Amino acid sequence: MDDAVNAKDNEEEESKDLIVKNAKIAFIAKLFKDNSEWRHGILGLKEMTVLKMRRILQSVFYLLKYKRADVCLEGTNKFFWKSAKKYLNEHFLEALASYSPFGVKSEPQPEYTTLNFLDRNLEGITQEEVDA
Repeated sequence: MDDAVNAKDNEEEESKDLIVKNAKIAFIAKLFKDNSEWRHGILGLKEMTVLKMRRILQSVFYLLKYKRADVCLEGTNKFFWKSAKKYLNEHFLEALASYSPFGVKSEPQPEYTTLNFLDRNLEGITQEEVDA
């Protein structure tokens, strides 16, 4: 009986944690859309010729339902910054602000947009490397 109660408590805690994390993500995404400095920072990436941590941005594109062919070299999963950067526009900011991990997915999703795939895509990247 105690195991069932503990399991239910753990599920409730995890649900609350997910809701809080989703609210934080939504708030930060809204800042990227509405705050002029943040907006300029994202849209200004288009001017860069070299991009560090490309797989992170590639994964963001995938989460926002951009097609692999739009952001990768043809027939590969290799992120191609030259073609991907043209998608950093108002539509990207709108998709970022409206992204929600919750809810039923009404249409079939390509394998590269699944969390398992994205997790593997980001393997080996540490927070320290990102912060540097």
